[in-house]
Amino acid sequence: MTMTKSNELIYQDERLDKYDELRIIQKKDGPYFSIDAIILAKFANVGKGDKVIDLGAGGGIISLLLASTTDLQSVTAVEIQNELSDLARRNVILSGLEHKIEILNDDIRLIDKKFPPESFDLVVSNPPYRAIGSGRLNPDS
Repeated sequence: MTMTKSNELIYQDERLDKYDELRIIQKKDGPYFSIDAIILAKFANVGKGDKVIDLGAGGGIISLLLASTTDLQSVTAVEIQNELSDLARRNVILSGLEHKIEILNDDIRLIDKKFPPESFDLVVSNPPYRAIGSGRLNPDS
């Protein structure tokens, strides 16, 4: 594992939070991970050696939780937004989970072109739930 100073990974508009042993960078003005992500990770039925894909991974909280609390083999976290996939990458580095988590900055609608069928044992996702056109909109869509 490469040691990196946290202040090299945290931008001025961000803050560093901790959850258990994880170190998680979040934007000061949001969006923030919520209890929903924690509950989803706790209820995900991850088996030993499983390969997991996290669709719409955001800052990577679900991937981080699964990689740090289960015996999975790997997590591929897919996030279309450049800023969020960069944030997820830095969260993985800060938490020392580069050996278990790969961040893929891509569109989940094209995932079938990246991976053959049955590449993963488990799919997780925590999409936003709100009325169409409300809340923060994806600048990369």
